[in-house]
Amino acid sequence: MKCSGDMMAFRVDENLSETEVVNNTQRRREFQTRTVITEESGEKMVYKCAAGLESRPFIELIVEREERNIDYLEGQFEVLRGCLQGDRIKYAYLGGRSLKDMIIEHMKEGHHDAACELLKEYVKRINSLGRINAVPEVFLCDIVNDSANEFAAIDCLERGVLDLICKNILISGGHWIVIDNEWSFDFPVPVRFLLFRAIREIIFTEQVAIRRAANKAHPVTGLFAGRWYKFYVPIEWLEYLIEGEIGLERLIRWEVGFQRYVNGPSYASHLRAVKKPRIRRQFFLM
Repeated sequence: MKCSGDMMAFRVDENLSETEVVNNTQRRREFQTRTVITEESGEKMVYKCAAGLESRPFIELIVEREERNIDYLEGQFEVLRGCLQGDRIKYAYLGGRSLKDMIIEHMKEGHHDAACELLKEYVKRINSLGRINAVPEVFLCDIVNDSANEFAAIDCLERGVLDLICKNILISGGHWIVIDNEWSFDFPVPVRFLLFRAIREIIFTEQVAIRRAANKAHPVTGLFAGRWYKFYVPIEWLEYLIEGEIGLERLIRWEVGFQRYVNGPSYASHLRAVKKPRIRRQFFLM
């Protein structure tokens, strides 16, 4: 959505108090953005700005992707739409908690069933989106650098909404609102890869909470390992990671491929799947 009174550059003036800045300088130059949370006359706003001339087309593309996602996600998710102003996008600031925060909060409080129900509802909504059985050639060859010749048809989402993960969904008044649509593509992507990305992000950023929540009734298993650290997953979540037509090692390689698409070929990861994961019910050192 393009707004009137377009501004060709982002500026902080006397009516705009800059309170928080996030820079994506690790990305390829054409994908680098700068996100600023500000206050205008006492009201919080969010601006996503091009970090330089090379990334201005990407800012325009984000707005186009938001518009396309509205119809595709209708009935399951709502899309936070931005207003294009030159080389930046203006968004209303939404309060509330993300789906990821709610899942982890339930786990910290010992409400494992409630956490699992939220994750199950997320998966149900994903599976209710438009799907197609196909060989996702563009995704495999152009995004994750894999060979399309090794696959028969895969269960895919019709649109490649790779940002549709739990941390990017706000839940407010029964509405599931997607607040980040940068990485949404016009070609199919495997459903299993999106679910892997969503759960992987929770596991990596909330490992302490996951370990502390483990008990005899709700054990965890060390499904992933890095160079020096093992990452544990609640047993109840395993069905979304290891059941299906795509192996865990391949999903990991796809994530590395996607990160290289975004950040450049120097991106490296030591993550691997553990062949014989150990089940733990308690951790003594946190």
